[in-house]
Amino acid sequence: MLQSELNRVTTRLRNLGYFNFNSQYIYFDIDSALMSNQVDLWMVITNPQSRDKDSTGVAEKLNHQKCFIKEVYVEVDYDPILNTAGLLKDTTYTENMVFISTGKLQYSQNAKHLVEHIFIKKDSLYAQENFDLTYRRLSDLGIFRFVNIRSEILEMQPGDSLTPLRCYILLSPQARQEFKAEAEGTNSGGNFGIAGNLVYKNKNIFKGAETLTLKIKGGLEIQQNFGDTTYETTRQLALFNAYEIGPEFSLTFPRGLWPFNIRYPKHVSNPTTSISASFNIQNRPEYYRQLVNLSYFYTKKTTLYNRFYFYPAEINYINVKLDPAFQLQLEKLQDPTIILGYSNQFIADGRISYLFNNQDLSNRDKYFFFRINLEFAGNTIYLAKRIEGEKIVDTLPSKLFNVNFAQYLRPDFDFRFYKPINLSNALAVFRIAMGFGLPYGNSLKLPFEKSFYAGGPNDIRAWRTRNLGPGSNVKEDYFERFGDLKITTNIEYRFDIYRKLKGATFIDAGNIWLWKSYSDNNLGVFNTNTFLDQMAIGTGVGIRFDFTFFILRLDGAIQVRDPKQPLDDRWVLKSQTFNSITYNFGIGYPF
Repeated sequence: MLQSELNRVTTRLRNLGYFNFNSQYIYFDIDSALMSNQVDLWMVITNPQSRDKDSTGVAEKLNHQKCFIKEVYVEVDYDPILNTAGLLKDTTYTENMVFISTGKLQYSQNAKHLVEHIFIKKDSLYAQENFDLTYRRLSDLGIFRFVNIRSEILEMQPGDSLTPLRCYILLSPQARQEFKAEAEGTNSGGNFGIAGNLVYKNKNIFKGAETLTLKIKGGLEIQQNFGDTTYETTRQLALFNAYEIGPEFSLTFPRGLWPFNIRYPKHVSNPTTSISASFNIQNRPEYYRQLVNLSYFYTKKTTLYNRFYFYPAEINYINVKLDPAFQLQLEKLQDPTIILGYSNQFIADGRISYLFNNQDLSNRDKYFFFRINLEFAGNTIYLAKRIEGEKIVDTLPSKLFNVNFAQYLRPDFDFRFYKPINLSNALAVFRIAMGFGLPYGNSLKLPFEKSFYAGGPNDIRAWRTRNLGPGSNVKEDYFERFGDLKITTNIEYRFDIYRKLKGATFIDAGNIWLWKSYSDNNLGVFNTNTFLDQMAIGTGVGIRFDFTFFILRLDGAIQVRDPKQPLDDRWVLKSQTFNSITYNFGIGYPF
């Protein structure tokens, strides 16, 4: 408590202008001679002493001095090794700051965009919090190798009521252009494959810290063959019968663009705007699919722990060609909900998200994570169609560009509570997540990409990805199981084993459901009276290799309660064997 109070007072005084103040000027006197299990406590703040001594040899005591910012210099291409004393330098004056450049990288051409991230202002009172915030904001831009802020005290001039400071903000830029080649092994629900990316990045394309990213993404995978052997052989590449390839483009601005370019205090907000586009080809044994995505994205903080995300416009176009044998199997199921999941779709949606995370890495204490999304699609198109006079009925959906457009509402949330158990880094985590999609208007069913699924390494780990539900469904010929509603809860206990080796035990529960069924099978339909009996439960243990910059994870889980079994036989723990273990490999923690 004394140390906490010492830090609080030091921080407070440094934010009130006392540049030279530090914790060494504070000490505590304690008198424990009261003999009553009580003490008298004094906090003493001392004054600095002059280096000069008087005639008696005693150093003169001084007062702590408040400081103000008199000059601000920003060197945008600082090199700590290179001696720039003899180099010709360009200077730019922007909002009472002097921007200096040797001409190698002209970040100063758009100095106004850097000013938005600098909170050290000329003629303002010194405040350590503004120095810290400037450091964080400039580092977050991702265009500088390091950021350093140096200050020096100047001699007081006539008219100065406070001690003047000169501040140097030294920015050492990264290479403006970057090229990376990435390779990875994949395990998606038990399907093994390889993938890779070629990435080009320009970190200052418009001289205002904007980042341009161009990526070509590709992957090969071994998947279960649903189609005709002859037909499938013509699309097979070596051992792999599934591939994915496509380019991606994104342009990120460290500020708000229209209509978000309003003026507001940026001490907390730190706004970012991103424009992205991608084209993706997916070739699997059961279908050949093309996906086009366009999105416009904006985010900002409102307080230290709160952040909002806003996608005012996101467009997805999906074009699907089914394998003839796979299409025949779909028709045999006689379930229109599954057939709709493999149909062409045009999705024009918007999304609003709110995120709260009060984790403090410097303080090992309990913390919360909460995220809520609200997604809506098709309303603008639907309204335009109605204004034009087009009649839209459920049996005959309206089309845009000769493709059915989706219309739905899709909220979901994810709540997590993290509680440290002791000083040995043991941690208990509780999580509950829920979401549902409500198709209406022009849609009878959620698009496949927007549906919910259960199982997998980050979900209910005793089942493979998309291999659980919906409800107590017992059909084994479902290729991919998806639903309109999902409930998941997890409890995990994490602990240290030895150095970088960590362990975990966990219990997972949940399932997915449909709002309604178009076939004679109602076992997957959500019902308030039966959904608790249809909750799947799994448990297991895991090991994690924590290399600080990334975490390798292997979890093994068994089924405790299987909802597809008859109601009285769903507790299946006693029937589980060593061969019943489902293994999940992942990168990072599951939540």
